[in-house]
Amino acid sequence: MINLLRKNNITTKGDILSQEISDEAFQQFLAQFDREYGGFGKAPKFPSPHQLLFLFKYWKRTRHEQALLMAEKSLQSMRAGGIFYQIGFGFHRYSTDTAWILPHFEKMLYDQALLVMAYLEAFQITGKFVYQKTARQVMDYVIRDMSSPEGGFYSAEDADSEGEEGKRIFYKTEYFL
Repeated sequence: MINLLRKNNITTKGDILSQEISDEAFQQFLAQFDREYGGFGKAPKFPSPHQLLFLFKYWKRTRHEQALLMAEKSLQSMRAGGIFYQIGFGFHRYSTDTAWILPHFEKMLYDQALLVMAYLEAFQITGKFVYQKTARQVMDYVIRDMSSPEGGFYSAEDADSEGEEGKRIFYKTEYFL
C-alpha cells in the first residue's frame, strides 16, 4: 500500500485517495486473498483488521460484492479458528498456519480494539448477529483480563515474557482512561 501511495504521489498531509487508487488497492487485496480460509497471504497469517476496514469502506463506495465477501470470509474464518479463544474470548496475535487454527499465544490490546471495530462494521453492514456477539465477547475479554487495577489496560498478554508463558505486560504510560 505504501508503494501504491508513493507511486501516485500521495502525501500524508490529508490528500484524498482517488477512486483509481482505491480500485488499484482493492485489486492488490483481491490478488492476495486466500479464497479457502480468508485473510491475505500464507502463514504466519495476521488478522489485519485495517485491511478489512478498507474493504468495508470500498464496498460502501462501490458496492463491489467481492470486497464484502472477502471481509466476511476473513472474519468468519478467524472467529471459527484457533486464533479466537473460544472459551475466554479475545484474539491471539496471529495464526502460525494458513487456516487460522494454530495461534501464536500472545494477545495485543490494539488488535482487540481494531478487531472490535471490524466486527462491528460487519454487523452494521450485514445485520448478522454473530459479528455483534464477537465484538461483545472481545470487549468482555478486554475488561476482564486486560484491565489493570490501576485503572488502565495491559498492552499485551505475551506468549513468553520473563520466562513466564502468558504474562500480562503493563506499561503505565499507555492506555490510561
